[in-house]
Amino acid sequence: MSTEGRRGAVLLAVLPLFFLAAIAQGASIGIAPVRVNFEPADRSQVVTLTNGGTEPVSMQADPRLWVQDEQGGDVYSETSDLLVVPRIFTIAPGASQVVRIGRLTLSNIPREQAYRVFFTELAPGEESGSQLQFRLRLAIPVFMAPAGRSEPRLELLQAGHTEEGFEVVLGNTGNTHVQVLELSGNPVADYPAEKPPRIAGGYMLPGTSRRFLLPIPQHIVVTSVKAETDVAGNLEYGLSPPD
Repeated sequence: MSTEGRRGAVLLAVLPLFFLAAIAQGASIGIAPVRVNFEPADRSQVVTLTNGGTEPVSMQADPRLWVQDEQGGDVYSETSDLLVVPRIFTIAPGASQVVRIGRLTLSNIPREQAYRVFFTELAPGEESGSQLQFRLRLAIPVFMAPAGRSEPRLELLQAGHTEEGFEVVLGNTGNTHVQVLELSGNPVADYPAEKPPRIAGGYMLPGTSRRFLLPIPQHIVVTSVKAETDVAGNLEYGLSPPD
């Protein structure tokens, strides 16, 4: 991927995943469900966007293939695997729009495939040549389940103190995504019990690894690492005491 493409991918990665509201023009767009899951036999799914604002909102829907790089960063590219209908639409104030996401390929895959559908507001009356001025953008993840059994599996690859904090490296060795909702360390004495060191996680696609840094001082001994996940349950990894 080119430098320009990677820069665009990084920008997309920081967008809200399920809800976006803006005070300007009184616009407020919600979407449900916030994640779409395709089973092997499913051909299509629907999502509903609702305009809770006071002005009509025009949107454009764009599906993108979603992979992660060696650092766990999200990378997006165009795809012909999904068909989104309608692709451009206007939602009146207080109204809703049903959008159908259709599956065109990948009926028999050994490992879950991930996508995101981005919904971008088209700003009316602000065209500049052929360029439309965008205002709001939100995205939802779309997952295609593998043909066989889904086996989420998250392994601890590395854990220990560094100059930056307590480093935890997790690897997704299963065939489906795992969303790390929260990651925490279990320290021994000398750490305030009412404030356990914990951070928010993120999605880990199959075959990827990700590095996390917990704010734990180097003099604190950590006995275990806990990961709260969406599909793999609550996991705890015991750590050997330092030499």
